[in-house]
Amino acid sequence: MDYRLVKVDSYGSGFFGNFFTILSNIIGHENSGLYPYVNINKSVWANGYDPRVDRTPPENAENPWNWWFEQPIPSNDDKVLELPFVGNAYFSASERVWGRNDVPSAKHISNKYIKIKKHISDRIVDFYEENLKGEVVLGIMARGAEMGICHPEYGQQEIDDWVKNTKSILHQHPEITKIFLVTEESSYVDTFLKEFDNVIYMKDVYRRTDESIEDIVAFSLLYCLVTPRENHKRLLGEECLIQAKLLSKSDYLLVKQCGTASAAIFFAENNLKNVFYI
Repeated sequence: MDYRLVKVDSYGSGFFGNFFTILSNIIGHENSGLYPYVNINKSVWANGYDPRVDRTPPENAENPWNWWFEQPIPSNDDKVLELPFVGNAYFSASERVWGRNDVPSAKHISNKYIKIKKHISDRIVDFYEENLKGEVVLGIMARGAEMGICHPEYGQQEIDDWVKNTKSILHQHPEITKIFLVTEESSYVDTFLKEFDNVIYMKDVYRRTDESIEDIVAFSLLYCLVTPRENHKRLLGEECLIQAKLLSKSDYLLVKQCGTASAAIFFAENNLKNVFYI
C-alpha cells in the first residue's frame, strides 16, 4: 500500500491544534489515492525534545500519534510520499465550530482514518457510565492560564466570569443535574466545588499548579515540557482526548474558543442541544 505522510508544521502546537491541522491535511489530500500515515515525531510531543534548547528533535523518536490512535504502519516495501502541507486550509478549529456546515464532512473523514486506541476509549466509557450516564449535563471547558494574554481576541475571562455564566445557564435550564468541569487551572476546580454541589471532574489528570503565567506566555507549550510524572507527554495527550470526548457527551456546553472546546463540539452527536460561548 502507498501512503501519504501527514505531519505538523515546525514543532507543532497543543494537542487539538495538532489534531485539527492533521485532519485538515488528511482532508486536503483525500483524492490522492494514498492512505494517510500520521507522524508527529518531530513535534514538541516527541519524548526528549524541548524546542527551547534543542535545535532538532531526537533522531528516530517514537511517533506520539501512535500512543493515542490506531493506524496502519508502512513497511519497508511501502512508499510514503510527502505531499504539500496545507495547514488548516481545509478545516480550521480556530473559528467557532458550533453550527458550521463543514463539520459533517470533516467528521466523516475523521471517523474514517482517526481511530482512538481501545484503552483510551475504555476509560471514556467507564467514566461516563460511572459519573454522567442518565444525567442532564452542562459541560464546561474553563480555559484559563495564558489564553487571555496570548489570545485576547477570545476574551480575558477570570474565574468570576465562569461562575457567573454557569449560574445563568443553570437558571435558564433547571433540568441540568450535573456539571462536568474541564480546566487546566487547579484553583478553578476548588472554586467550582465551593460554588456548586453537583460538579464532576477528572481527578487523576495534570493541571497547572506552580507554573507561572510568565513562563507559559514565554512558551505556550510549557505544559508539554514539564515533567511531573513518568510518560507525561503520553498521559497528557490521553487526558486531553478523554476529557474532550466526555465534554462531547454533554447536553449543554459553556466554553471559550480554544482547541478542546472545538474538539468537544466536533465530537458531539445529536445529544448536544446548545453551546454557550463566554
